[in-house]
Amino acid sequence: MKFRKKMLCSAIALAMGGSEGAWAQLTGSSTLAFDAGFTTVTGCSAGAVFTGSACTIGGSPVTLAEITDMGGSWFGMDFDGDSVIQAFEKTPISQFAPIHLGTVQLSSGQHTGIVDGSERPAIDNPWNFAGNTGMHTLMSPISVISDFGSTKTLDFSGWGLNWSNIGPGGAGGASVPLGGTATLVCSTSSCSAGSTYVLDMAVHVPQVFTSTTYALHLEGAVGVSAVPLPAAAWLFGSGVVGLAGVARRRRNKKG
Repeated sequence: MKFRKKMLCSAIALAMGGSEGAWAQLTGSSTLAFDAGFTTVTGCSAGAVFTGSACTIGGSPVTLAEITDMGGSWFGMDFDGDSVIQAFEKTPISQFAPIHLGTVQLSSGQHTGIVDGSERPAIDNPWNFAGNTGMHTLMSPISVISDFGSTKTLDFSGWGLNWSNIGPGGAGGASVPLGGTATLVCSTSSCSAGSTYVLDMAVHVPQVFTSTTYALHLEGAVGVSAVPLPAAAWLFGSGVVGLAGVARRRRNKKG
């Protein structure tokens, strides 16, 4: 009887696709959750002492002496043309929903002026850039181009933004495409669910700010989007339960 129960359990697991190996690799069902951007102190100007998180003079905090940078997730635009995106050129972003590699995620509702709640985000929460409101958008699914252990090259050609009056819902009528090739470095070679990652991409903005470098930096964790259980698996499982009930009734009659 124990053998029969084991066989039934194994059959159910196979029907439901229960192999952990199915989730082991970065696939179209993978998600990239990202941490919110934040300002961090990286050093101090002359005369101040850096404590690791702040600047002090004579033991008292001195914010004017702080040298800061952006931590977490952000995007940047190299406006001064020095080929380096500095702290003041970075805009922090926070998650509205994880990035789904195998799907399209379109945002809309960008507008001039500050964030007012009318926006319709899909990936990141609305942000203010150069006095106007914008959000990122994903116009085509992300796929893996190459795999070198923990380092993956991703096709980010569908990545773009809606900002000011540009993009769906705005006077411009089309999103600004920013896509290119992104590098994803994971804490594990498989980039399986639960792995942490760092993603970087640098491209030239094709319109609005022509010839300006745009950079995207994301930090977070890999996840897996929910996949509905196939109907066949439910039918098979209910059939097994039915057979188990029949077997139980037969035993009761014999008893």
